[in-house]
Amino acid sequence: MAKAVIGISASEVTIQSGSFMGEPRTYVNAAYVDSVLKNGGIPLVIPFTAGGEEMAFKQAGLS
Repeated sequence: MAKAVIGISASEVTIQSGSFMGEPRTYVNAAYVDSVLKNGGIPLVIPFTAGGEEMAFKQAGLS
């Protein structure tokens, strides 16, 4: 049986210190990815950008 591809939408935060201060960072909590893997799925992180969903599906060969 094929594994289910589960989309996980990313979040965005602005870096508050260091070399990249003021820059946006896109991320996903590891617990979400781990949960999908633990239950036999394939996690697909959907970027937090305009058109991110379309891009993610194309990269996964789903469109």
